[in-house]
Amino acid sequence: MATTRWLPGMRITASRLDELLNPPDFVGRQTGSQLIPDAGSTFTPITLGVADIDTHGGWSAGAPARYTAQVAGVYQLAGSVSYNQVGGGGRGMVLRVNGGTYVRGSGAFSAGSSSTITVPASAPRDWYLAVGDYVELCAYQTSGGAVGTFVNADQAPMLSIRRVRGSL
Repeated sequence: MATTRWLPGMRITASRLDELLNPPDFVGRQTGSQLIPDAGSTFTPITLGVADIDTHGGWSAGAPARYTAQVAGVYQLAGSVSYNQVGGGGRGMVLRVNGGTYVRGSGAFSAGSSSTITVPASAPRDWYLAVGDYVELCAYQTSGGAVGTFVNADQAPMLSIRRVRGSL
């Protein structure tokens, strides 16, 4: 589906109306724990096990750590990572585009804890994605050893992406 820039006098067609009423929307979550190595500033993409919502087919089990934009536009990106109980060090997360560009303002960091901890993104961030751009939820931690992500019925690492407008 191509992105339409609306101009005065344009007619409403079925495809243009669908673009307005059915924007790309994605919510994916992890279904099994993943070990995150003690890597300091190295980020590990989170493997998502299921897409609870995927209106435009941007997620695939063949590339489970990423959502790929099928429609260009400005997207609201959010995510969180929950970690198992391990004291010491810190836990963090960040959103990354195309394997190398970190979404400004998406990172968060928390001290390690002897109880389960969830590190949310600082706030949902708006980011322009072209068709084919992909987003990853990445984790990092500094405990001195590998730490698993925490997954249960109520809590798991998750990635949420929703197109909020068609152009910059």
